[in-house]
Amino acid sequence: MILSKKIILLIPILFLFTINISRSEDIESDMKNVRDKINETYFSFDVNKWKSLLKTATELRKEHPGDWRVNYYCGLICHQLGKILYLPDEEKAYQYFDKSIDYLLEAKKKNYNAEIAALLSSDYGKKSSLSTIKAIYYGIKARDYIYEANEKDKSNPKVLLIASIHLMHTPESFGGDKKWAEELLNRALKLIYKQKRDEDLTVNWATEAEIYAYFAQLEILKGNMPKAKLFVEKAIKLEPDYGFVLFDLIPQMEKR
Repeated sequence: MILSKKIILLIPILFLFTINISRSEDIESDMKNVRDKINETYFSFDVNKWKSLLKTATELRKEHPGDWRVNYYCGLICHQLGKILYLPDEEKAYQYFDKSIDYLLEAKKKNYNAEIAALLSSDYGKKSSLSTIKAIYYGIKARDYIYEANEKDKSNPKVLLIASIHLMHTPESFGGDKKWAEELLNRALKLIYKQKRDEDLTVNWATEAEIYAYFAQLEILKGNMPKAKLFVEKAIKLEPDYGFVLFDLIPQMEKR
């Protein structure tokens, strides 16, 4: 009789334990689903796809507001929307970079890693380029975050890519250095195959195609169109629908 009572008492405990395992598995599945969709959409310049993805991610965030990953996903999606709208709508682009910063700062509270620091640096760098009065202030914030990202992981291709983008677009009088930018891109290209994937459900960016695209951007800025064209071809071969190449780099080349 006593034994049977113990068994009866254990049943609800085991039931709750099973529910908690199930919920945990559901959360991981939801996170992976959003991550996979971002990976699938990453090279696209389809604003509607990105907005739909942001809606999905923000709904997941309502369920798990304290999970750093969903804040990171929302931040990265807003960052991409800002980059896509950078030329056609500067005001909206600025707003998305602002939103990205808010989400990433939330993620930073729980897991401040090199990638989050690099994305914050990129957000502030973009805001600096879209600002007038606060350009220097945002530029300093961008510099400080890329330094922190580098301190956290000197061998992270994502950090190297963002640092390179800063260097190629910044005037030499403010610390820009195209030669150094090229060196960082070369280093990132060598390191991408050593990146660990899936361990913490981070997004797969700073890949070979993206690095080739920024090699092309660097050559365009240097005025070397034949070399830029070679890098564009390499990027497009890997990602035929690469929006940044199709709608930004190629038009830049055509204007030169």
